[in-house]
Amino acid sequence: MILDFEAKALGGDGNVASFSLQILEPRYEEGRGYFCEIVCPFLTDRNYFIFGVDEAQARELSFVFIRQRLVDEKIQLYDEYGHLTEITVPVAE
Repeated sequence: MILDFEAKALGGDGNVASFSLQILEPRYEEGRGYFCEIVCPFLTDRNYFIFGVDEAQARELSFVFIRQRLVDEKIQLYDEYGHLTEITVPVAE
């Protein structure tokens, strides 16, 4: 798993709810190419599949996609202390 993230989300409608996000490691399927699967029940009950020309691009585009969805939906994320937070790309070990 690339990212396992939890926070509280303040939606554009003013409601606060739990927010969870998982971005799974890139996979390859013959005929489809490289992709990352995104699980985010706050945004949708279906998983997203973000494709790229290689593993690195699929990973990068997954973060670009989810950040843009949050902007489009006017969603702000808060950590357990009530501080505004954001989704960051984990540093490879």
